[in-house]
Amino acid sequence: MRFATGLLDWIFGERITIELPNGQKRTVTKHWLAKMSQQGRAAPITTIQVHTIGRAPEFNDMHAFDSWMLSGGNTYQQETWEIGKDVTAEQAAEYRDTETGALYVSYQIVDSEWKGRFVTRQLFLRLKAVNEM
Repeated sequence: MRFATGLLDWIFGERITIELPNGQKRTVTKHWLAKMSQQGRAAPITTIQVHTIGRAPEFNDMHAFDSWMLSGGNTYQQETWEIGKDVTAEQAAEYRDTETGALYVSYQIVDSEWKGRFVTRQLFLRLKAVNEM
């Protein structure tokens, strides 16, 4: 896919990494991707698989909470996030695991609020193993 966006964009344009359908990665400018999308020649990925751990589900019923606690209180969840809504395209490109194509997020309470941070898959698997003990 060749498309000229101009010398200034080529030199100074903000660059992002995209993944092609065949799995290859390319670095392009945001302007180039926008032009390709307008022409219908490039469809950006709109969702991404996300693995989370650490955040307890919200319960309206105390019996459901008790059952969850008695079953081990596992906080692992697999979710699908929308790029542009739940996570920015830049975050998805930066933190996406190269092998699985997924994001890994660890939650913890900071200042009475749940805060998530992106972690590597290797660290996530270690956290998950500790959580399942």
